[in-house]
Amino acid sequence: MADLAIVYCSVHHGNTKKLLDAAAEECGVDLFSTEEAKKADLSHYHAVGFASGVYMSKLHRSLYDFLSGNPALPKKAFLLYTSGSGGQKYGNSFVALLKEHGLEVCGVYSCKGFDTYGPFKLVGGVAKGHPTPDEIGAGVRFVKEMAERAGHE
Repeated sequence: MADLAIVYCSVHHGNTKKLLDAAAEECGVDLFSTEEAKKADLSHYHAVGFASGVYMSKLHRSLYDFLSGNPALPKKAFLLYTSGSGGQKYGNSFVALLKEHGLEVCGVYSCKGFDTYGPFKLVGGVAKGHPTPDEIGAGVRFVKEMAERAGHE
């Protein structure tokens, strides 16, 4: 059994899922869609990650809904997300929510992801080709670091 679980939602172009698939392959983390996570017991993991694309400047609503269900979670958490701009501010409200739920946030990773939402569709999208292999590699290294931190309780 893996030490880390990641609850995710990746619906638009699968940018976030690309990062997670690479992390699962290299790090042996267990991945749960937000729907699967509702039925799973995540409390036995050392840490739980949350991952999403950015939609209207926020992480996907299903992550917020999942947390509002007050699931039993480990004490440590981390966050990964992709966005058209690659901005690092989009996770702030979710990090605050994790802390409100009594979780220690061990880290946040964000990178660009191909985006064709709204007006970006008119110009063929932004951040084409993202996440790049380097961004995916950095995401995998981040997950490895989270596994190391979670193992040192």
